[in-house]
Amino acid sequence: MIHVKDEVVQQSAFAVDNLQTAHDDLKMLQFASASQDFIAAYDNFSKAGDSLNFMGATITGIIGELPGGSTVKSARNLLEAGRLLSNAGSAMTTAMEAIADSGGIFNPDSQGVAVGKVASTLQKALLISKEDISKASALLADIDSDIIPSDKQEAFSEFVSKLPAFKETVDQSADYAKFFKDLIESKGTKRYLVLFQNPSELRPTGGFPGTYGILTFKDGKLDDFFVDDIYNLDGQLKENFVPPRQLQHITPTWGMRDAAWFVDFPTSARKVQEFYKMESGQNVDGVIAVNPKIVSQVLEIVGAIDMPQYDVKLDSSNVMTTIQDQVEYKGNRVQPKQIVKDFAPLFLQKVYGAPSDQWLTIFNILVASMDERKILMFFNDLSLESFATEKGFGGQVKQVEGSDYVMPTISNVKGSKTDAVTDTSFDISTRVDGKDAFHTLTITRQHNGGDREFGFYNKQNPAYVRVLVPNNAEFVSITGNSQTVHQPLINYSGDDFRQDSDLDYFETNIYSNHDRGVITYQEAGKSEFGFWMVTDPRKTKTVTLTYRVPNIVRNNAYELLVQKQPGLEARVKFSISKDSDFKPVDQWSGAFTKDLQFKVNFR
Repeated sequence: MIHVKDEVVQQSAFAVDNLQTAHDDLKMLQFASASQDFIAAYDNFSKAGDSLNFMGATITGIIGELPGGSTVKSARNLLEAGRLLSNAGSAMTTAMEAIADSGGIFNPDSQGVAVGKVASTLQKALLISKEDISKASALLADIDSDIIPSDKQEAFSEFVSKLPAFKETVDQSADYAKFFKDLIESKGTKRYLVLFQNPSELRPTGGFPGTYGILTFKDGKLDDFFVDDIYNLDGQLKENFVPPRQLQHITPTWGMRDAAWFVDFPTSARKVQEFYKMESGQNVDGVIAVNPKIVSQVLEIVGAIDMPQYDVKLDSSNVMTTIQDQVEYKGNRVQPKQIVKDFAPLFLQKVYGAPSDQWLTIFNILVASMDERKILMFFNDLSLESFATEKGFGGQVKQVEGSDYVMPTISNVKGSKTDAVTDTSFDISTRVDGKDAFHTLTITRQHNGGDREFGFYNKQNPAYVRVLVPNNAEFVSITGNSQTVHQPLINYSGDDFRQDSDLDYFETNIYSNHDRGVITYQEAGKSEFGFWMVTDPRKTKTVTLTYRVPNIVRNNAYELLVQKQPGLEARVKFSISKDSDFKPVDQWSGAFTKDLQFKVNFR
């Protein structure tokens, strides 16, 4: 029995190393690598069980139930858990192969791969993996920890504790497989409007969409991907609409290019669809907003694209600036976005021609981009829209019960691409007094342009800032905001212009106009403080806003959700103090990559 235990201990040490590696791979969504780690773990578990085989399964089962037989029982559990994890690994490998095959869906010039077949294979494999991981988790929880080497016990315990989360990840992946199937597959045609929102020119939902695309699927395969300059489409609009007030000094009319003016993405997406229908005469099944920085990430995987007609080679490091340079200065002045139209099919070809290992990496990039809101989606189909909302890539202004809330948003208004060279930080200092929260929000923007190679980085950055707060929040004061005087380009009082009903409701639903340059709106169930913040090249601008949120502290606890604007790269510092003591009882600082949730319990 001592020999058996030694054998199990030795081989279990190797297996634990494999499981820990699988743990790390799964955290990074590296399913293919994780599956191989599970299989390797099983190989080592099998070696641990070899010494039991001479006794036969029945005898080892009897011994395992006897007092003192826990070593044999634990080894048997390890062996069976290893087999299940190996099977889960094989299923994940099948799932990854299905994903690798899905690159063919995006090849419009071939027979392609039906998304239904890919998604069904993926779902089935993931469900097998989920079930096997669940069974393995139960077995691993019922072993004698003495058979695990002392220096491996902590790692092994951590892995076992993480298995339910792994199962949940696989379960969610199966849900996503069904989502993508429903998104693309149908008997007939599905069309999606794609907005390429440039974060170098920030707008409420991510960036100015100078380029748009129409993604058409027919019978579950890509039929067409048309890309064009959004101004070409706006030129087809036969009616004149009054633009938002903050844009009237730079454009006489409202069109699809500026329709995403509402912070709530579904609201903006519906308005974009309305303009698209008026301008093109066609309907779409949904709107997908994409941060073009994803293109840079994908090019890093698939390699550069040579475009000799423009004398450029686009890679991950230069694609954004080179295309912008062509559009602004060097390209076709009649059709400045022609380079984008020429680039799109070449990029698509690179993607669907990528080998399986590269496509898996691309898939991981897309999943991570949805999580980070570099991709937002809105659908007319209620089940798809519900899924997007549930998973967090629907772009809604979040409604939180019993929690405080703040969302600063920045709109670049004729500041060219200067947001790419402007550093932004938010310092939220909160003082709790009784049940009320008094906030001091300091916004700092440092413009690092002025002497850059590309002229579009050297212009002034005029930003219209909107800070969304709880509906009952009360404005207190503001300092540092820019006092601007903008005159509309034309007079809108005549009959030649039509007022959009949604925009009219938003702009007339103003319950306070402060003489300090702040307008208070209501939007998406929130109050909203709006003001200008103009930052010159090589200068730093700071605005400090104070406001009060009454009755927000409950049961001696305080919660705050800081929602992130898509496309905005920033840093956040949060500190909170109690009553008249301004010494922070809690504080945090870091990069603003996702929504932040803070909770403080007072004693």
